[in-house]
Amino acid sequence: MFFIGVFGIQDREKNMGNVSGTCGSCASESGVVVRRERIFHFFFLPLFHWNRKYRLICQGCRQVVVITEERAERLLAGEPMGPWDLPKQNASRERHCSNCGSPAKEQDRYCAQCGQKLEGR
Repeated sequence: MFFIGVFGIQDREKNMGNVSGTCGSCASESGVVVRRERIFHFFFLPLFHWNRKYRLICQGCRQVVVITEERAERLLAGEPMGPWDLPKQNASRERHCSNCGSPAKEQDRYCAQCGQKLEGR
């Protein structure tokens, strides 16, 4: 978050809720839907929200998949997640950024898309 006088921009991540279903990679029965957005503040009051993205994270293997807002709403309404939401990863267990979900190489320390520090290094 940064402020210029009385204005500021902040990235916020909110856990929207837990969902049930089956992960295609680890057969875990639970996941979580997370919303990430950027907010413009004036005197600490949020005025504008933009760049809203939803992610589905498996609670077992921590696989991250970017999903649409409509799919997030259906999952939170009670529709179970399926193996198509969290597909089976290939045998090499490709790494993914926990922030944006983009694939990362094994030797990478930071995500090439968003600059977030990668977990597990």
